[in-house]
Amino acid sequence: MAAPIFQLNERVLCYHGPLIYEAKVLKIEHWDEGNTKLGTVGPHYFVHYKGWKQTCVPLFTCSSCMHTIFS
Repeated sequence: MAAPIFQLNERVLCYHGPLIYEAKVLKIEHWDEGNTKLGTVGPHYFVHYKGWKQTCVPLFTCSSCMHTIFS
């Protein structure tokens, strides 16, 4: 099992289409062949985009997010 790259409550940058938004990691799930929902395995991150409605919580793999330089 691969360790998550991002931590809970970490501020990250995530792609949404061609744009990049600041987001916060709300939940981390590790999917394997037995429980994958989208056909991909590994860590998956539920994030909230800063300034978006609280009900909007998209799901991303680590390739869609990157670390920030925010303190």
